[in-house]
Amino acid sequence: MAGRRGSRHLAAGHVSGGDFSWISQDQNALGFSITFTLPFKRMDIWQELVADRMIGSESEDEIRYVVIKPGNDEENPISVGCVREATFGQPIHGRTVSELVELKAPSYIKWTTLLQKNTLFEFIGREDSVAPSVALALKENKRSKLNPEGGTTITIKYDFKEVVIHGLFCCLSCMAKSYIHARLQQSLPAKWKDSMIKRGYVPLKAASTAKNAQDIKRRMEEQARIKREARAKS
Repeated sequence: MAGRRGSRHLAAGHVSGGDFSWISQDQNALGFSITFTLPFKRMDIWQELVADRMIGSESEDEIRYVVIKPGNDEENPISVGCVREATFGQPIHGRTVSELVELKAPSYIKWTTLLQKNTLFEFIGREDSVAPSVALALKENKRSKLNPEGGTTITIKYDFKEVVIHGLFCCLSCMAKSYIHARLQQSLPAKWKDSMIKRGYVPLKAASTAKNAQDIKRRMEEQARIKREARAKS
């Protein structure tokens, strides 16, 4: 299996990842959360989560990331203190600037929004002193009979008070939160899975199936060899 080019090494601050305590520690958080499972190892997803081009950003027509200020870790620009700009294509358009404020590799990362400019959706913080934020937690699943491929469960927590729609559809702001929640829950799993495959990763289930096929092929070849040798001796 090949990983994506240019992925960053893990930053300091390793935690277990056996639970989601990092993402549930702020009981005052508002907004919403989405959860889904991908058939890839947690470490592989993490590498693409902190890559120069974050997972799911293959199309620059949709979103383009640029690091404005590297983080505090000289070897890992995308570390705590990193400031990154995201430029959106249609229909979202505009740009946002966010700061990486927490990172516990390979389990947890949190970005706080510093600026939103000319965007269709504007996320309002729950207080004047608390900016909107997005936190992501990765949990590696153990293989079991019910879940033979294992994989990684991802929870993304969006913390904000409300969403305002700018432009012609401003009157629909009251529906924006529900719409964005449903849209992300529906689209992100497939988009991220496709992104991982494009970056050279093989889904765990597919990798297991391929290995089984190779084992069967080897056994059949061995049986054919034994039969040939037996016929030659007779």
